[in-house]
Amino acid sequence: MKKKRQYFSKSPFIIAEISGNHDNSLSKAKKIIKLAKKIGVDAVKFQTIDPNKITFNSDSKIFKINNKNNLWSGSRLFDLYKKSSMRPDFQKKLFKYAKSVGILAFSTPFHLEAVDFLESQNVPFYKVASLENNHFPLIEKIIKTKKHILISTGASSEKDINEIIKFLRKKKYKDFSLLKCTSSYPAPYGELDLNSIETMKKKYKCSIGFSDHTSDILAPIIAYVKGATIIEKHIKLSENDKTIDSKFSLSVKKFSLMIEHLRNTKLSFGSSKVRINKGEKFANKRKRSIFAIKDIKKGEKITKSNIDCLRPRNGLDPKFFNKILNRKINKNVKAGTPITFKNIN
Repeated sequence: MKKKRQYFSKSPFIIAEISGNHDNSLSKAKKIIKLAKKIGVDAVKFQTIDPNKITFNSDSKIFKINNKNNLWSGSRLFDLYKKSSMRPDFQKKLFKYAKSVGILAFSTPFHLEAVDFLESQNVPFYKVASLENNHFPLIEKIIKTKKHILISTGASSEKDINEIIKFLRKKKYKDFSLLKCTSSYPAPYGELDLNSIETMKKKYKCSIGFSDHTSDILAPIIAYVKGATIIEKHIKLSENDKTIDSKFSLSVKKFSLMIEHLRNTKLSFGSSKVRINKGEKFANKRKRSIFAIKDIKKGEKITKSNIDCLRPRNGLDPKFFNKILNRKINKNVKAGTPITFKNIN
């Protein structure tokens, strides 16, 4: 079994969450996987859902979304989960397909039996969804697989996260990462609290990632700058897709742009040393230096009227300007000649 350090040694490790964007189409899901591989995604993620094991098939108000501001306002929970779910035979085919195109595939189990199914597919690691992170029996079952666990922390207070960490430590389990997450769909920038990534990293002594629900590419870049080493983002086939999760998912084209920006951000970090880089060496030679601005005869004194600091850097640095005033030139110097110590007495 590969350990976390092998899978997640690359930073940022980029996960494309397919969620309900497969639209119950095997061919569409395969196309997303193929394109995800092409644009440089490290892993694709599914959701292993049985709506009967998450909620009741009921019209009761408590099993409906009553928040008017919610993306799925008025919907029954059962219907939403059913729409997001993917048939097990589909998932088997997609795990096999992902392997054939050379990309990692894993899933979020939403019930205990889902772990057994995913083990039969030999998933490399697991994800625990934000609204499942208090389901300790589920987490305990995943622990028994001895595989790395990504745990989303959306809709969780610091106390809630402390309890998760306490549970993991009680089980003497260290092979996990936490994903900063805001469980709003789409998530507003004012509620992301990405500064907390640094806080979580320091407090919990584990790798911290970011599971993003915004509708753009900015937040993952900021999260990476703040120290998130794993970036998870929902992916859809195109801008025209109108699936259950499409409003907070990136099209393949935008996902590709996000990856490009993340790579460039990493390149931009560079060295902690203050230095002249390779590309700046030419520019460094274009700085100012001291030049004769008039013809100066041998034995004539250097004055402010016959020298100046001009570009490029062929003569003495301007720091010597006042020091060489009133010294004599030891040979005839024409205007436009760099002044060096060789032509000064």
